[in-house]
Amino acid sequence: MLDYTYKYFGSGEPKKAVIFMHGYTQDKNELMYLADAYKDLLPNTIFYAPSGPEKCELPEDWVLQQWFSLMGTDPEGRRKYKENFREFYSKMAKDVAKVEPLVNEFIDFVRDEHGLKDEDIALMSFSQGTHTSLYSLLRRKNAVAGLVACAGGLLGENDLSSAL
Repeated sequence: MLDYTYKYFGSGEPKKAVIFMHGYTQDKNELMYLADAYKDLLPNTIFYAPSGPEKCELPEDWVLQQWFSLMGTDPEGRRKYKENFREFYSKMAKDVAKVEPLVNEFIDFVRDEHGLKDEDIALMSFSQGTHTSLYSLLRRKNAVAGLVACAGGLLGENDLSSAL
């Protein structure tokens, strides 16, 4: 199970859930300020934020997390692969595939913990959290309400048709 934090401002049982998925070199606390911003717009919604499962390897003195390593694709990959982002994303897809079961397990946990349906849950993501969310949600058996994705892209599109 992923480490997480949550906030709930409502009374009674939550009727909806939003899961924030952080970016590279961040953790579960990075996006939780959004819960305060959305609490009045989304009443009776519980806000969760899991941390990526791995300690970020760069820089070494940081204690923040990542969803998957960039060491195999090179953290400077945007410069190296600027001519061919597909190659860059293809290499990252192999790493994000390893974390997909953890993401969908976490969504199931939130759903079951509060007696929600999949369509009662939405995700908001940034950067590496967007890569991870897109990959995981498109391979999920039951669709969630949606994803608000900022700064990231679809990884593993070549095997997507076989996953659906």
